Amino acid sequence: MQPVLPASEFVPNETIEVPKLTNHGIATAGD
Repeated sequence: MQPVLPASEFVPNETIEVPKLTNHGIATAGD
């Protein structure tokens, strides 16, 4: 863990990017 970063920051990029794109209606494949 990297205590200097908030919880959202030490989650892998893929875990963040996929839901983020889905929320923006870009990643329509998947959920």
